[in-house]
Amino acid sequence: MLNHTPINSEATANAKPASIADTGAGRVTVIGGDALFRHGLEQMLTDFDLSVIHEGDEPLDLAIVVADGLSPEALARVAHEMRRSGAQYVAGVLTSPSAGDLSTALRAGLDGLLSRSMSPEALRRSIELVLLGENVFPTRVAEAASNIHDEDDLADSLGLSVRDMTMLRLLAQGLSNRAISQQQKLPESTVKSQVRQALARIGAGNRTQAALWAIEHGLDEAPHATGDATA
Repeated sequence: MLNHTPINSEATANAKPASIADTGAGRVTVIGGDALFRHGLEQMLTDFDLSVIHEGDEPLDLAIVVADGLSPEALARVAHEMRRSGAQYVAGVLTSPSAGDLSTALRAGLDGLLSRSMSPEALRRSIELVLLGENVFPTRVAEAASNIHDEDDLADSLGLSVRDMTMLRLLAQGLSNRAISQQQKLPESTVKSQVRQALARIGAGNRTQAALWAIEHGLDEAPHATGDATA
């Protein structure tokens, strides 16, 4: 179960009088991602008066990890390696962060989770907060994640895992394995396995029985909307 962690969204940066210069920090590196995106991000960081470090033994104030395509284990490993190499703070950047990504980010020990769709000003203010020691996550993602404990409690009351409950919600919506795979960004083989597990957990013989069980237990309604962060 996810531990509660103080969360500040990039929207709260509007109330902060600080600037990059005020943090006293300036050394940042970008890890992973395609060369075009990485170059663009590095140029933006330079425009923020940060020194982009590509190699060497200089101590880092912030490491930004492009987390698209990384498994939770790989993200945690990269974050750990960055801290061991001297990075004071580690943040991740994703194309479309979700509440599940926030859970992964917190477990990996990240100090912030940024979105590729953020405006330059929102990115600058978010980085300022991270360098001030704040935890920074996209507003809508943080709001959705604040209810993760409610989902855990509901799953426990039904004798399910949260993953089982997610699969049953999606079955109640009539989604195919392929549609679930696309929505959850999982291999279809993984979806098939998780659907089988969910059916076995509730004693359902097929998807229709599972969908009816989910509806009877109130799982046909999405608990929270989790749109992308806006800036």
